[in-house]
Amino acid sequence: MPEDACIFCDISRRQAAHVYETRHTFAIPDRAPASPGHTLIITKRHVSSVFDLTDEEWTDIGAALRALRDRLGLEQATDSFRIGINTGAEAGQTVFHAHVHLIPQKKLGQPGQSNTSHDAS
Repeated sequence: MPEDACIFCDISRRQAAHVYETRHTFAIPDRAPASPGHTLIITKRHVSSVFDLTDEEWTDIGAALRALRDRLGLEQATDSFRIGINTGAEAGQTVFHAHVHLIPQKKLGQPGQSNTSHDAS
């Protein structure tokens, strides 16, 4: 997919939509969250697969995961999270721009909790 047709490349240029940012990544709320606080960490560089990321991009993804875990843990009153990466159509990737899902979890049955796993991006 060319960068000019990629929704994540478009969002990367709209910094007001970002809830967190590093040198190589930015984060936005998922448009179809699996649970409240579901956040996407997206690379600024257009690359389809996480397997093509640089070490620096992986480092920034890790930093974003930790910072957002702290923030979302307070906002969502939880210390439990799912981290999801779908790479390739058969794995459920629907936007072919590398990204990671950070999904706050509460006990099943609590308000706002879902037990589904998906690539809602």
